[in-house]
Amino acid sequence: MKIARRLGELTAAALKDRCTLKKPTLTSDGRGGYVTTYTSQEVWCMAIPRANSRSTDQAQIIYDDIIDFYIRYGVDFDASYVVEFKGAEYVVQNVNDINNRYQYYKFEGVSKKL
Repeated sequence: MKIARRLGELTAAALKDRCTLKKPTLTSDGRGGYVTTYTSQEVWCMAIPRANSRSTDQAQIIYDDIIDFYIRYGVDFDASYVVEFKGAEYVVQNVNDINNRYQYYKFEGVSKKL
């Protein structure tokens, strides 16, 4: 990893938070349905919260917490994962490799709260 002090450059020192990446696995329950189980791994990340947004759904106000996560490249990870961060679960959206340099992933985590 390149360590420099340029504006906007991501380094390992910036990854100060811990999050849990949970991979969902669907297993048949023998009655025509399925049960979702998770395998998890804990990684270092950088989490930057965005401004909360509000919307209405069936006469209820729903708050969407959106956080931009950055993690190291090389972790088995895709958009089907769920991220647990500070007690809340976030659905992964928009997984990107920053500048196609194979060093870091950037993705959005969205949590819906009533």
